[in-house]
Amino acid sequence: MTPVLILLGVGLCYVAIFGGLAWLRREGLSLQFALEGVGITLAFALLAWIGVFPPHPVLLLVILYLLTMRVRLLVDLARMLRNAIPPARLLGFYEVALRLWPDASGYVIAQIDRGATLLRAGRPQEAADALESALARRPTRRFNPRYDVACHYNLGLAYQRLGKRDRAIVHFNQVIESLPGTVYAHLAQRAMAPKPETAGQTAEEENTAKEAQKK
Repeated sequence: MTPVLILLGVGLCYVAIFGGLAWLRREGLSLQFALEGVGITLAFALLAWIGVFPPHPVLLLVILYLLTMRVRLLVDLARMLRNAIPPARLLGFYEVALRLWPDASGYVIAQIDRGATLLRAGRPQEAADALESALARRPTRRFNPRYDVACHYNLGLAYQRLGKRDRAIVHFNQVIESLPGTVYAHLAQRAMAPKPETAGQTAEEENTAKEAQKK
């Protein structure tokens, strides 16, 4: 089998497998992801065909992953650093991610995390704007419920901190109805009947508080 065919096979398999995984995670089928993956693959195959250099299939996979997953990688890095650096500095990761032409699901995920970080930074109006934008840009109505409830829960907190209790309750109830029995549903119930020391905590703040109590 020629190097060109090998590269084409590797690239198309990458697009099919990662696209399929996104569909299984209920993040929708991304046309942008497919076009980017196929375009990069064709560019590598063309370079191999004209003899500029013989790209190794592993190199193609690395470049495909770094370029097509650029937004997710930045979001994951921000999550890893969440407890290590202040929220205000963490926002820079999301700002960069949103400038890298994310697809619909990447945009939604970045905005949900950005909204939660804005809440932690004490900027509820900006958080509400980011989270409302995430809800409006969901790629499908059956988007992954884990992201949906995270978005609704943090929106509830944002509106609660803005003094818009009625709007907050709507989002808290959406969390409870969508995924009853989960940590988000539990936190939403507590937020609607708050205790002074834990009222309106984000999920990340709640986990941090629990860890501190264990120590």
